[in-house]
Amino acid sequence: MKRKLIQMAGKTMVVSLPSDVVKKYGLKKGQELEVEENNGKISIFTGNRLCKEPCELRAKEELIKEQLESLYTQGYDEVKVYYENKNTLKKIIQNINKKFIGFQVLDSNGEYCTIKSIAVEDDTKLSSIIRRVFLILLNLIENNDEDDKENLIKLINVCKRMLNQKNHNFNEIMPVYNLITVIEDIIELDCRNKKMTRELIEQIYNIYYKFDEQESIKIKDKITKELTASRKDSNTILFLYNTRKMLDLITAKNLQIGFYNS
Repeated sequence: MKRKLIQMAGKTMVVSLPSDVVKKYGLKKGQELEVEENNGKISIFTGNRLCKEPCELRAKEELIKEQLESLYTQGYDEVKVYYENKNTLKKIIQNINKKFIGFQVLDSNGEYCTIKSIAVEDDTKLSSIIRRVFLILLNLIENNDEDDKENLIKLINVCKRMLNQKNHNFNEIMPVYNLITVIEDIIELDCRNKKMTRELIEQIYNIYYKFDEQESIKIKDKITKELTASRKDSNTILFLYNTRKMLDLITAKNLQIGFYNS
């Protein structure tokens, strides 16, 4: 959209925002906005939670898991889900209870159910939630506990949801979003060498919260040696490739000054 600049007292220039944008982002008089300039492009970030309109979904029994996960992580707070039979409704309720913190089926009339978010995500807690993701992942590697796996999936979905709900700089959120996605892939792998996998995740966890470029290089070299040292099962190979990807994403994250540091 194009907006005209208005000159105020002295050299100050003001640009107006359309009323629909103000409503969509819940902007208030006197609120501070972040203005960022990069290579001739000026971006405005509100930091406000995006308010998505309620949506409707026709549930496909074989795809319900993917359908619900997409809507949840995109940040929708209310969804009307039409379903064909009681078995589909049962799957909807099971998936919500297992994977989506704060989502709840509030009513059902035999044709559709209404799902609403009953929790407000606090963006300031994102860093601590990611810390919990790492710690539960370490415990899962050690004990292979199904409860840990279920809790981990819930927290990963919450992280994705929080990142999508806020008006962040795209270049800042993508390394973190992709890092969470890589962790999601790792939890499905059953690596034989528990000691090696735990040590690597511990090192990556430490470097995430206290980044050191030289230490990152050492860990990457260690991963390369593990890959070439001897023949390994496919799960371990995938784990090693994913940990190397995690290091690259953490490096990219640390190029963005002040983003979700704890």
